Amino acid sequence: MHNLFVNIFKYVPTEAKTPMEDFCTEIFVYIFRQSLEQNPTLALELLKMFGFPNFEIKKISEIKIVTREKHFSNGKEARPDILIKHGDINHVVEVKIGSGLNWYETESGLIVDQIEFYKNINDIKINDVYVLSKYPVLTETVGGKNMLLWSQINAVLKTNENEITKNFTIFLEENGMKNHILNEETENVLGSISAIMQLIDSLLDKKQYVLKDTLERSYIGGYVITRENRNETRYAWVGLVEWEQGYLIIQDEKDVQKSKLDLNKVFMCETEIEKQEVVKKWFDTEFAKILSLRENGK
Repeated sequence: MHNLFVNIFKYVPTEAKTPMEDFCTEIFVYIFRQSLEQNPTLALELLKMFGFPNFEIKKISEIKIVTREKHFSNGKEARPDILIKHGDINHVVEVKIGSGLNWYETESGLIVDQIEFYKNINDIKINDVYVLSKYPVLTETVGGKNMLLWSQINAVLKTNENEITKNFTIFLEENGMKNHILNEETENVLGSISAIMQLIDSLLDKKQYVLKDTLERSYIGGYVITRENRNETRYAWVGLVEWEQGYLIIQDEKDVQKSKLDLNKVFMCETEIEKQEVVKKWFDTEFAKILSLRENGK
């Protein structure tokens, strides 16, 4: 049944979990479905975000969107948060608000994350998997175009005058899902992270320091280093880590001095300049502390 209130009533709070992810999923899907019928311009924009570019408006009625539909992956039950269907094409959307990806053990004993788990659904063909999250989810299994933020959805929905849609965007903003893109030129989450790292790189005295990029399954960032006579000296690491959702981290090489910046303080700023100033002030202050520790031999 595609009744909004019937669907969200299922997700009452319990001691074990909050209904935020399911709540946001059902309302977003309701708005998405309504746009297919009533606002094709909005529908085409959303379809483009989730892997259906240049979609023909005359075929928009052929799109089907379902939530928590039962399927199987490696012999285990799989219920993707959102499944967008068009003919034989199926795109999964995994919704996250504050949590990371779940992990599963396959029949062969291999441990895979939620993205691989959904890619391996075997009763229908899954063409692509997207993550829609409040914060960047760091994993090698999600490419840049497949990692979307709720703030990006919010920006698209704000163009719609529908009362439910307007109230949903207000709800998203009040829960910290507003404008997580550092500047207007960034098109996705990895672009936003890249913009932050480029900003930090620009703050360094290039005569002394270089930012050396690092990217692994659970973290993305860079080492602040110096190079003398081909020898590399690490002073600090700065970036995002999976276990500190929503924070930019800086720590010295010996892990004596560590600080984190709440990214909400950055993303809630109104202008690009204000966002950059918040990052600059934080980095300059914390990196100076690290240099002071090193000079004092700690």
